[in-house]
Amino acid sequence: MKQSDIEADLSLLSKCDFIRATLKGDSLFLQVVADQDEEEEDDEEDDDDDCCCGMNGHLFTIIFQGVKDFEKNKEEYDSYKTEKLIVSKDSIFWNMQGMNLYENGGEYSLSFSYSSFEVIDDGKIEAAEV
Repeated sequence: MKQSDIEADLSLLSKCDFIRATLKGDSLFLQVVADQDEEEEDDEEDDDDDCCCGMNGHLFTIIFQGVKDFEKNKEEYDSYKTEKLIVSKDSIFWNMQGMNLYENGGEYSLSFSYSSFEVIDDGKIEAAEV
């Protein structure tokens, strides 16, 4: 996935791995990993049982400006799986299942409205860097 793809269609967030969301004033910094090799992986058989496979890709930071009505669960988890994503032209609701390595996870959600956003490509990463 490319920066321009995310800029054109925020619903692509459902294909990204959520990392963290940090609110600073009225700006929300949302970090996600997009797997740049997704098309290649679909063509290959997946014989690898490595728990970190699929986490390589690009780290993106999406900066939402003019954030209002921000809500998120206080509990944070080691990893997340998207359950539901609703994107409109000025708001997002993202519901995920949070998972922890050594203990039970639970539901995690974010919701907010925004006036504008900018996508920053933080470069190619390896799973251990996140």
